[in-house]
Amino acid sequence: MLRLTLYSRLDCALCDELLAALEQHPRGGTDFAVDVVDIKTQADLETRYGLIVPVLNYGEERLCAGVYGEGLWQKIDALLARADRDG
Repeated sequence: MLRLTLYSRLDCALCDELLAALEQHPRGGTDFAVDVVDIKTQADLETRYGLIVPVLNYGEERLCAGVYGEGLWQKIDALLARADRDG
């Protein structure tokens, strides 16, 4: 299962919107999970991501920052296809 990390903060409408969209992905919850990290809990994360949340990463690979679009779904689908292929 892929583990994605969503860097967000409380009361961030874009963060909530992205999380909801990820949860509605047809393979979400079964083939990938999203770990939500509140950037306010760590000063280094607040410094790194403060103005650009939401940020969605797969490991160190940034999938999107700020506003997301169709390109995000293509990236996630490609990661899922690679995971399926690699077993």
